[in-house]
Amino acid sequence: MTFRRKANRLPPASYEGGIYFVIISCDRRAAYFAQAKRAEWCAKHLLACAQMAGADLLAYTIMPDHVHLLVAQYHGTLPALVRTFKQVTGFHFKKDTGQGLWQKGYYDHVIRKEEDLAEIALYIAANPVRRALVVDWQAYEFTGGSLLARDAAPHPAPGNLKVAATLAAAHHSNEAPA
Repeated sequence: MTFRRKANRLPPASYEGGIYFVIISCDRRAAYFAQAKRAEWCAKHLLACAQMAGADLLAYTIMPDHVHLLVAQYHGTLPALVRTFKQVTGFHFKKDTGQGLWQKGYYDHVIRKEEDLAEIALYIAANPVRRALVVDWQAYEFTGGSLLARDAAPHPAPGNLKVAATLAAAHHSNEAPA
């Protein structure tokens, strides 16, 4: 009897346009992004790869040992975006350190219309708070995205999340922004 492993990915058509929640973990969950310089480097490559792939990063957080993303994919596919991001960053990381950067594979979840984008963005933004890295998500410099707006007040309330309602509505309907 041959054991057949369940596929990790959905059929390719499932990744053409849509909104996705993604978690990409560092190899052996090593805290490679605990250093600010490396986290900045990762964020820079993430933003560049998303732009190149025709995707909008609605929310993201670079944690010490993994990355959370809420991605609206308009052109291309999510697997192509993740593959490019992992290849580019992994190649340079291995060249500089001699170590692998990412675990094989990644977690993804297709966001359905009934799901609340603001709630998912809050979950992503609150990751550094849950890990006790900061007391307010706005104080964590490696969190961003088009749905997350940092409070302009000098002393924002802890956990205050502002989500642009018009962006949320546009992304919820899977329409590309004008």
